Amino acid sequence: MRVLYRLEFLILATVLMACQSSKTEPLPYLGPHQQLGDSTVYYRVDSFAFFNQDSQLVTAESLRGKVYVVDFFFISCPTICPVMTKHMKELYKRYQSDPRVVLMSFTLDPRHDTIPRLKRYAQKLGVSAPKWNFLYGPKEDIYSTAAKFLISASQEDDSDPLTIIHSGKFVLVDGEGHLRSYCDGTSKEEVYRLAEDIDRLLDEMADEGYD
Repeated sequence: MRVLYRLEFLILATVLMACQSSKTEPLPYLGPHQQLGDSTVYYRVDSFAFFNQDSQLVTAESLRGKVYVVDFFFISCPTICPVMTKHMKELYKRYQSDPRVVLMSFTLDPRHDTIPRLKRYAQKLGVSAPKWNFLYGPKEDIYSTAAKFLISASQEDDSDPLTIIHSGKFVLVDGEGHLRSYCDGTSKEEVYRLAEDIDRLLDEMADEGYD
């Protein structure tokens, strides 16, 4: 009995140490980077400008110092987008009272997803900006911005939104525009893991002086 107790204690201690290690270990910097002497220059997304559902301009600079999660979707998407939106709303509820965290959903179908339609969509979901921004802009700019976040998106027929093919990834971005984590936005387990990464990143940024 004593041996069993000690074994359980050792297992618990090992788990606790592993959890503490995962929380304190910094998230990696994703994307290409280059070495300049003794310094590493990490990839970052430092420029974009789109209007949200409230017709407010949202830019990379306006998000400086924020942790934000990005995805690309369109309202009439019949496949993965409803699941992605459901999971993004879980993040919205989890971080609703934390001003350091922002959600960003770019429409891949600006021809149909106008600002008024995005506004109605947000209202139907019961969410609002600036916590969750539904972003609109010229199609070319949206698709080039998806590439900046290393997310794939394409449209085979410009007249048919149902031909839009896109990744279901969520990407986590830090206060300097660095890509720090990805997850499959259609997977509940993956999104839970991303939430843990958000918490780790918030702790990391607090240590660096971002509050």
